[in-house]
Amino acid sequence: MDFITNFFVGAMDWVAGLVGSYGWTVVIVTIILRLILSPLDYKTRKDTRRQQKMMALMRPELDVIEKKYKDNPTKLNKKRQEIYEKYKFNPMSMMSGCILPMILQFGLLILFFDAFRSLMYRESFKMIELLSAGQPFETEGWLWVRNVWQPDTTSASIIPNMNSMYTAIQNAFQKNSSWASDYITTFKDAYGDNAVREFALAYEALYTNATGAVGSVFPSGPNGYYILPILAGATTLLNAYINPTQPQGGAEASGTGKMDSGKIMTWMFAGIAVFFCLNNNAAFGIYWLTSNLVATGNSFVINRILDKKEKQAAAAAPGDAKGSITK
Repeated sequence: MDFITNFFVGAMDWVAGLVGSYGWTVVIVTIILRLILSPLDYKTRKDTRRQQKMMALMRPELDVIEKKYKDNPTKLNKKRQEIYEKYKFNPMSMMSGCILPMILQFGLLILFFDAFRSLMYRESFKMIELLSAGQPFETEGWLWVRNVWQPDTTSASIIPNMNSMYTAIQNAFQKNSSWASDYITTFKDAYGDNAVREFALAYEALYTNATGAVGSVFPSGPNGYYILPILAGATTLLNAYINPTQPQGGAEASGTGKMDSGKIMTWMFAGIAVFFCLNNNAAFGIYWLTSNLVATGNSFVINRILDKKEKQAAAAAPGDAKGSITK
């Protein structure tokens, strides 16, 4: 995993060298990766539509047997399987068609998370070098965010405080990170087992001097305004609205009154997006927002293409609804 993360960090460094901004690098790399996955999105959406339409065709017959054999689970399962065979429907296909895209999405999420964390550690140590030398420096901003390696919130400081920096310090000392080797060697030689603690105290002093009201060498104020977390949650809901997962003729359509589990999951994912973007650096929020926007755009285009193909199929085979679905 470290090899993949390091390769990805190197790729982002290369793009950032071309565009001059890590914030826009995140946007560009995310768009490229999402577009590469577009064919898989198309296939998944096509298969999902087909299965949803098949479920809609079967729903009246399923409702009848579910009511008739509600007290006989064995008979109900047998009758349900007969209907599935009649329509050549595999209930597992609705789930299996989503597994690979979900794995890829989750893998990209972890990859970006690790890459941004590594970059945050590295850039933080670069900042320490400049602070310790008393040299001025500028953080990596993006639009309204003052430092992309800090959260987009009003409560986040522009440069990391001791609470957010301590993990980076421990990580650097434990792994002997190459980008922090000079500092690590100096403190290990001087303090031995207490090197991490002494380094943390030294950084605390640098941070206080850099952000203090007297002799401040760094601008004060919030790092962001909660915009990325809010947009990440909102675009998660938008993407779900454009891509409804409720099978046509499902529970809601059949009038059972049961709460749609798909909607629960949608709101839960939106909440997760907000939570992660509130508690991680803004670069991660930029990735989440960009990924959602590209996915939404892909969905709009794919839905238009599939709608057009379905209309053409219906016109070519009028009255053969089942045939047009299974083609």
